[in-house]
Formats: sequence, structure tokens, C-alpha cells
Amino acid sequence: MLMVWGKPFIPDTLWSILHNRDSPRQNMKQNECTGMKISVVIPVYNGGRFVADAVESVLEQTYDNYEIIVVNDGSTDDTEEILKPYMDRIVYIKTANSGVSSARNTGIMNARGAYVAFLDQDDVFHPERLKVTVEYLDAHPEAAMVYTSAQRMFMDGTLLPGKDLPGYSGDIFVRLFEKCFIAPSMAVCRREVLADVGMFSTELSSEGEDYNLFLGISSRYQVGYVPRRLLTYRLH
Repeated sequence: MLMVWGKPFIPDTLWSILHNRDSPRQNMKQNECTGMKISVVIPVYNGGRFVADAVESVLEQTYDNYEIIVVNDGSTDDTEEILKPYMDRIVYIKTANSGVSSARNTGIMNARGAYVAFLDQDDVFHPERLKVTVEYLDAHPEAAMVYTSAQRMFMDGTLLPGKDLPGYSGDIFVRLFEKCFIAPSMAVCRREVLADVGMFSTELSSEGEDYNLFLGISSRYQVGYVPRRLLTYRLH
């Protein structure tokens, strides 16, 4: 049985991905209505310890045509209080606790950008993250998604020795099926593609929903890779 982060992957979900692999693909035209280029979706649940760092890392980007959507998934800590100084610079959505997949999907459904970037509450973008990934997708219309390498870090802030991803691009489905090497904060997707593949599954655990989405995208679309560490990813 295929394992995802050490847990069994749901066969019915995998069958659906394989069944739809050769289905007609939607046209991946960019959204021309709002002029917004990229939406950064940050799902938060009891993330008061790190969420300000995540938001600040987006505000410090060298690229400025973006919006930040923070979805508070029913936090019971001081998350909302910590976010108050940023309320005029973010789209803030508060929901009942429904899980990270539901929170990300809420962000996607409220996004105005042609592209959607995901940033987990305890990760941070490096300053050129949005600029580089937007430029890649603009230059590669065949790519439904682009992912990058990341600097890894423990929860206490200790950095791990550098280790880049294998760097697969194009039709990566088979490689990704063999092993999940993409985390949500590493990925930027075209918004139309997210709608096409059904966004994040709310039926999977919080340790397999991202893998399910990336398998769905890579089974039907080309995927790009940028060999640069453009974010810091906390291991936990």
C-alpha cells in the first residue's frame, strides 16, 4: 500500500486521480478581471507563535502585486490579537474550526489573483519568492504549478544543512507518485487549475491532503521547478 508521511493513502482518492488523468483540461488563461496577480493563502489554527513572521515575510516581498488572505480556522489562542496590526493589509477570514484543507479552500475561493501561493503559519517566504515564481508562470504557460526548494529549519529556529529537491519538472506524476517531495509552502498554482482538480480534499487527514492535490495536478498538467531556496520550511 502507498504510504503518505507514514500513513496509508486512500485508494479511492488515488483511483479518482488516475481515472481523470486523460480527461479534457481547462484552459489555463490568467484572470484578467481584477488585475491581481497572486494571492497568498495562509491558513492559521492556534498559530500565534509564528503567524506574524509568516505575514511579515509576505509584506517584505520585492514583488508588490499580491494580496494576503489569512484564514483563521477557529483558533483559541491569541492569533487574532496578533493579527490586528495587519488588518488593513490582509484579507482576514474567521471560520469555525474545520481543518487545514477547508481553511485553504476558503482562501482559494476568496482569492482574486491569477496565481495562488500557499504559506503555512509557521513557514516564511524569502524576499524574492513571489517575484521569481510569478515570472516563471508568466514565462511558462504550459505549467499549471511551480515549486521551489526550501531552507529547512527546526521549530526552535535551528537551520538544517542545505539540501535541494531532486528538481523534477514537466510530467512529474510518476516521480511524485513514488515519493511526495512537495510541501504546500513550496507551491504556487494557477487558480483555474485548483478549481479544475477540486482543491484540497476535506476527507483526508492533515498529513495527506496536500499530496492528494499535487498528485491530481501533476496527473493532468505540466509542473515547473525553480532550483532556489525561496522559503524557510519548519519541520515538525
